[in-house]
Amino acid sequence: MSELLDCYLNSGGNDEDKKEVVECYSTLLAAYARDAPLNILEIGAGRIGASVKMWREHFYNANVFSFDPFFLEDQIVTPEELKNLDITPIQGNQLSRGDLYSAALHIVETTGKGIDLVVDDAAHMPDAIQISLGVLFPFLNASGIYFVEDLNTTLRRAMDIEDVNKNLEELDIQKKMILRHVDEIHLFDAIHHLARKRIWPSKVLSHPETEYLAAQIVYATILSKEVEFGELRRWNFGDEEASAKEEEVAVRLRLPFVGVLRKSQFHGVAPYDKLKEVPRA
Repeated sequence: MSELLDCYLNSGGNDEDKKEVVECYSTLLAAYARDAPLNILEIGAGRIGASVKMWREHFYNANVFSFDPFFLEDQIVTPEELKNLDITPIQGNQLSRGDLYSAALHIVETTGKGIDLVVDDAAHMPDAIQISLGVLFPFLNASGIYFVEDLNTTLRRAMDIEDVNKNLEELDIQKKMILRHVDEIHLFDAIHHLARKRIWPSKVLSHPETEYLAAQIVYATILSKEVEFGELRRWNFGDEEASAKEEEVAVRLRLPFVGVLRKSQFHGVAPYDKLKEVPRA
């Protein structure tokens, strides 16, 4: 077991998929010393905040920030609890450019430098992923890494935007999430398009944002995971029913799992030309 996974378990984490992600991080972040003075921003606190608490324990000299609306009724972790653990909570909406920009600017102003690690583990929707990337990537330090988790969930949820928005409305009893999801290009397709045409495609980002991403992303990949399940298959040989055979087969699929992106340099924190909210669905 890696030290990072041990920290996740110590923080109460028990999600099996997340454990696989954490083990990926253990390899990808092996060059970072545990006492490194990093700036870490995680988008999405989850139910108990296990992931952001993991970062706090593992990188004990880091400045750790948790960006979340903190509105779900069943959410146990609170901003007050995170503050007591020396984690800075930032309340905001992942669909809001203004909220994301304010969060990043706060990090730069309070620490004097950009962000070293961004972890997107929030809405798991293509538009939210693209907006966060468009706003936050300019704040990423030259040696920083931008992670996007649970892309297999994003694929599934993107096919049911209306249901996702309806569920969001039902959960948001405090009316903190007025913005709704819209159709957008998936991260995997955007990376593929960038590799082929050096253009970052998006329906929700502004032209300056897509130009910046196309110019500054120097490494991008999608880590995959293997899913295996058993299934009974029936094979027919000819027209006779007697010739049919049944066989238990193992089906193996590889699904997109975690996006990893790097940049070439930190370009400062000048305001964007456009800070428009995502239009409502």
